[in-house]
Amino acid sequence: MLFKPAEIVAAVSRWHTLQPGDLIQCGTAAGVGCLRPGDVVEVEFEGIGTLRNLVVPMEGLKPLDLVWIDYVGG
Repeated sequence: MLFKPAEIVAAVSRWHTLQPGDLIQCGTAAGVGCLRPGDVVEVEFEGIGTLRNLVVPMEGLKPLDLVWIDYVGG
């Protein structure tokens, strides 16, 4: 992992008020590369549906900085 979980929670909480039940993905499987603007992240929940998120650029971030994921529906 590039960042410790506490660093990720601190960064996310700057932009979003975290509520009980909120989920922050804190890692990736081996061999997975960095997310880039335009990528779509999908998570399927059996019996519920698929959550799709579009990765969008944030001004001032460098390639290895945290990316913000914007919900696009599903």
